[in-house]
Amino acid sequence: MKKFFTFVSMALVAMSMNAQNDWVADVDYVAAPEGQMAAEFTGATASGTNLIATIEKTPISLQYVSGKGVKELTSAQGGAVGLTPETWPEEGWDAASFKLGGDNKESQSTLLDGFYSVIGTGIPYVTFVSKQFWNEDNGFDERYYPGFNGGEGTDGWTYYTPDGAAGLPTSGAYIEAKTTTAGVMKVGCFVQAGDTRLLYIARKSNAKALAWTDDNNTTEYKVEGYSQSVKNSDNSWQFISSMPVGDYIIGNTTSYEWTDPTTNEPKSGNLLNSRKFIWFVFDADPSETYYIFGNNWQIGFQGVKFYAGKSIKDYETGGADGISEIATAASDNVPVYNLAGQRVSNDAKGLLIKNGKKFINK
Repeated sequence: MKKFFTFVSMALVAMSMNAQNDWVADVDYVAAPEGQMAAEFTGATASGTNLIATIEKTPISLQYVSGKGVKELTSAQGGAVGLTPETWPEEGWDAASFKLGGDNKESQSTLLDGFYSVIGTGIPYVTFVSKQFWNEDNGFDERYYPGFNGGEGTDGWTYYTPDGAAGLPTSGAYIEAKTTTAGVMKVGCFVQAGDTRLLYIARKSNAKALAWTDDNNTTEYKVEGYSQSVKNSDNSWQFISSMPVGDYIIGNTTSYEWTDPTTNEPKSGNLLNSRKFIWFVFDADPSETYYIFGNNWQIGFQGVKFYAGKSIKDYETGGADGISEIATAASDNVPVYNLAGQRVSNDAKGLLIKNGKKFINK
């Protein structure tokens, strides 16, 4: 009887896998194939103080905006209280640009083979008005710069707030995405280390951020991927199928626990203060435009996948690319195990486990 139930469960798993394998991405775009920035970034278009890379892949349209960084100025250089981005002197800007995310191509390859991202410049801000800095030694000095998060009154930066009250970013590094067909959008991002790295997906219609889990316990998006601090004993990266999010902080725990498939022993890692290579997964409404960005830092863009006619609920029950999906960044050298937890060769046949996910190798 036990063998019969085992057989039935295996059959159900196989049926599930076959159904999941019906998911084929309608769009599969990579921003830096083989560690080289795609033409959309090397040929980005200047627009005011911004540099814009446009990706048109039917049915989605995506822009990555890179904004100029603001430098402090003295009055002799043209700095003054109350200047706006339109009146801020040209010498007060660092030029907008795109570069490979993380430290550089080589370090990203070492960190996670195959996951290259493109990163823009400029902090995502809604507006700024320049103000004068206070210097405790001599009172107001001769330096002018947007103050932090609005400063006093209307002076300084105005940053985004998840209730949408401040509006959406107009400059700095952010992604703007939309689709003409309903479906699941999966956006790959590189997240810098730090315990204040907030990430938002915001609707353009009301500027409000999607909730990881809202008041009705409904998931509006999920996050999956890898963390620099979550590695197995053989130094392989452990895939995190559901990365925790709290107060818009991705990986908001210092004690993420998992079972090492190599040793079958429990392990723990600090997600909060580690670099992360993630995918946002959410339902994309064709009547909506979505903004994706960090609160006070520049997001790295790895690429985008789109699955027309699918939903995040379908994704959570199987995975868009099926049970055989191993994130595109996974190396061929990642160890493979059978269902008994024994390591096998990469060309072994049957139902196997890689990166914590089951797949069939025929």
